[in-house]
Amino acid sequence: MTDHTHRVIVRGRFDALDDTARTALLDAADAHDSTDVFNARFSADGNLTYDRRLTGFTLRCEITLPRDAGTGDLRARAEALLAAALAPFGCGHRDLDIRATDMDEIKIRRR
Repeated sequence: MTDHTHRVIVRGRFDALDDTARTALLDAADAHDSTDVFNARFSADGNLTYDRRLTGFTLRCEITLPRDAGTGDLRARAEALLAAALAPFGCGHRDLDIRATDMDEIKIRRR
Protein backbone atom coordinates (compact mmCIF):
# COMPACT_ATOMS: atom_id res chain seq x y z
CA MET A 1 0.00 0.00 0.00
CA THR A 2 1.35 3.41 -0.96
CA ASP A 3 1.73 6.14 1.65
CA HIS A 4 0.41 9.62 0.95
CA THR A 5 1.76 12.85 2.38
CA HIS A 6 -0.81 15.37 3.57
CA ARG A 7 -0.12 19.01 4.34
CA VAL A 8 -2.43 19.89 7.20
CA ILE A 9 -3.39 23.29 8.56
CA VAL A 10 -5.01 23.30 11.99
CA ARG A 11 -6.54 26.60 13.09
CA GLY A 12 -8.10 27.13 16.46
CA ARG A 13 -8.39 29.23 19.57
CA PHE A 14 -6.54 28.93 22.84
CA ASP A 15 -8.61 27.68 25.77
CA ALA A 16 -8.09 27.62 29.54
CA LEU A 17 -5.47 30.37 29.50
CA ASP A 18 -4.55 31.05 33.10
CA ASP A 19 -1.79 33.51 34.03
CA THR A 20 0.89 30.81 33.86
CA ALA A 21 -0.12 29.73 30.36
CA ARG A 22 -0.35 33.35 29.14
CA THR A 23 3.12 34.09 30.48
CA ALA A 24 4.58 30.95 28.89
CA LEU A 25 3.00 31.75 25.51
CA LEU A 26 4.13 35.37 25.58
CA ASP A 27 7.66 34.38 26.61
CA ALA A 28 7.86 32.10 23.56
CA ALA A 29 5.92 34.35 21.16
CA ASP A 30 8.97 35.46 19.16
CA ALA A 31 9.78 31.83 18.32
CA HIS A 32 6.17 31.30 17.14
CA ASP A 33 5.66 34.60 15.32
CA SER A 34 2.89 34.19 12.75
CA THR A 35 4.50 36.77 10.45
CA ASP A 36 7.83 34.90 10.26
CA VAL A 37 7.98 32.95 7.00
CA PHE A 38 10.19 30.26 8.55
CA ASN A 39 7.53 29.51 11.15
CA ALA A 40 4.92 29.12 8.41
CA ARG A 41 6.53 26.02 6.90
CA PHE A 42 5.13 22.51 7.11
CA SER A 43 7.04 19.87 9.08
CA ALA A 44 6.53 16.40 10.50
CA ASP A 45 6.51 17.77 14.07
CA GLY A 46 4.31 20.71 13.17
CA ASN A 47 4.98 24.43 13.41
CA LEU A 48 2.83 26.38 15.82
CA THR A 49 2.31 30.08 15.10
CA TYR A 50 0.36 32.75 16.94
CA ASP A 51 0.56 36.42 17.77
CA ARG A 52 0.78 38.25 21.08
CA ARG A 53 -2.98 38.80 21.28
CA LEU A 54 -3.26 35.07 22.11
CA THR A 55 -6.63 34.73 20.48
CA GLY A 56 -5.87 32.01 17.97
CA PHE A 57 -3.15 29.83 16.53
CA THR A 58 -2.20 27.91 13.42
CA LEU A 59 -0.35 24.60 13.30
CA ARG A 60 1.15 23.51 9.96
CA CYS A 61 2.23 19.90 9.69
CA GLU A 62 2.94 17.13 7.21
CA ILE A 63 1.38 13.78 7.97
CA THR A 64 2.15 10.61 6.04
CA LEU A 65 -0.50 7.89 6.12
CA PRO A 66 -1.35 4.83 4.07
CA ARG A 67 -3.49 5.67 1.06
CA ASP A 68 -6.49 3.83 2.52
CA ALA A 69 -6.38 5.70 5.86
CA GLY A 70 -9.53 7.62 6.66
CA THR A 71 -10.04 11.25 7.54
CA GLY A 72 -10.47 10.20 11.17
CA ASP A 73 -6.89 8.91 11.20
CA LEU A 74 -5.63 12.15 9.71
CA ARG A 75 -7.59 14.26 12.18
CA ALA A 76 -6.39 12.17 15.14
CA ARG A 77 -2.73 12.59 14.10
CA ALA A 78 -3.18 16.34 13.59
CA GLU A 79 -4.83 16.71 17.00
CA ALA A 80 -2.02 14.70 18.64
CA LEU A 81 0.60 17.00 17.08
CA LEU A 82 -1.37 20.01 18.28
CA ALA A 83 -1.61 18.62 21.81
CA ALA A 84 2.16 18.06 21.83
CA ALA A 85 2.79 21.61 20.59
CA LEU A 86 0.53 23.14 23.25
CA ALA A 87 1.61 20.91 26.16
CA PRO A 88 4.65 23.01 27.17
CA PHE A 89 2.36 26.01 27.64
CA GLY A 90 -0.23 24.23 29.76
CA CYS A 91 -3.21 25.42 27.74
CA GLY A 92 -6.01 23.82 25.85
CA HIS A 93 -7.67 24.49 22.53
CA ARG A 94 -11.13 24.87 21.04
CA ASP A 95 -12.93 25.68 17.79
CA LEU A 96 -10.61 23.60 15.62
CA ASP A 97 -10.71 23.83 11.83
CA ILE A 98 -8.55 21.13 10.23
CA ARG A 99 -7.88 21.22 6.50
CA ALA A 100 -5.66 18.82 4.61
CA THR A 101 -4.26 18.58 1.12
CA ASP A 102 -3.10 15.23 -0.20
CA MET A 103 0.14 16.24 -1.90
CA ASP A 104 0.26 12.99 -3.88
CA GLU A 105 -3.06 13.80 -5.53
CA ILE A 106 -2.00 17.22 -6.83
CA LYS A 107 -1.53 17.17 -10.55
CA ILE A 108 0.94 19.53 -12.16
CA ARG A 109 -0.55 21.38 -15.08
CA ARG A 110 1.76 21.94 -18.00
CA ARG A 111 1.27 24.76 -20.44
